[in-house]
Amino acid sequence: MFMAAQRLRSMSNYSVMQYREAVEKEIIPEMKNYGIEGKIGISDPLFTGKIGDNLSAEDIIYDHNTCICFYPSVAEEPDMSVYIPLIRKWLDFLYTCDYDWYFALTDEKDVHFQFIGISKGDYGHTSSDQWSDEEIMWALEMP
Repeated sequence: MFMAAQRLRSMSNYSVMQYREAVEKEIIPEMKNYGIEGKIGISDPLFTGKIGDNLSAEDIIYDHNTCICFYPSVAEEPDMSVYIPLIRKWLDFLYTCDYDWYFALTDEKDVHFQFIGISKGDYGHTSSDQWSDEEIMWALEMP
C-alpha cells in the first residue's frame, strides 16, 4: 500500500520532484561520509499544491510537509540478519538528519519490494543505538 501511495504522490507532486537533483547534491556528500549509498526520493502531501521555481534545496528538505526518502537496494539473502550492519550504518546517518525521513531497504531485483521500512520517530527512537538487533529482525521479518 505504501508503494502505491508513493507512486501516486510522485505523479502528483512533479513541482517538488523538480528539486530532487538539488536535494541529492545537498545530501549525497553526507551519505558518502557514512559509507552508504542509495536512491533519494521526496515525499510531499498531495494537498500542498504547486511549488515555486526559486526555492533552494534547504527550502525543500526542511519544509514541514516534506519527507526525504532513502532507498538503498541489496540482493536478497536467505539469512536476513546479514542486513543488520547495513541498516545500522543507515540509522547512524539518518538520526543525524534534522529533517523528516523515511528509510526502506529494497530488493535490487524489485525496488518496489521493501525488506524493511523505518520512519523518523518510529518506536520513539532517536538514535541507532536504541534499536536492538531483535527489533530490527522483527521489522525485517514482518510480512
